Amino acid sequence: MYFSQVDFGTPTYCQLYNLRNEILRKPLNLKFSINEISNEYTSFHFGLFNTTDDLLATLILKTVDLDTIKMRQVAVKHNLQKLGLGRRIVVESEHFCRQNKYKTITLNARIEAIPFYQKMGYKTDGNDFLEIGIKHYKMIKSLK
Repeated sequence: MYFSQVDFGTPTYCQLYNLRNEILRKPLNLKFSINEISNEYTSFHFGLFNTTDDLLATLILKTVDLDTIKMRQVAVKHNLQKLGLGRRIVVESEHFCRQNKYKTITLNARIEAIPFYQKMGYKTDGNDFLEIGIKHYKMIKSLK
């Protein structure tokens, strides 16, 4: 298994997009807009792959400022959830962030994902809010 950065607009990026769509959008009857996708050009895209290059999990990181980066769109294939792949891709992305001198990661977690992130050292910040029609909490982790 390996973790790899993926360039925006490539065929592999399309695989990441398809997995995110399948896991995060279709269950809510939502679709990505052209604007949402075009705004991903400046983000860092990552995949977790098996040894035969099959995509297992994905996430996006977007720079907020010199010290802060935001994690977005974490998705693991349905049949592989609860096997530690989400944890693995998050840990690998945190390593990338430290290497690139970011000091803080933020994210907006769906309510059901909060325990997952709390186990990894993320803390809720503020009150719940609606995003894409479902309850979320902002979460933060210091990388110091």
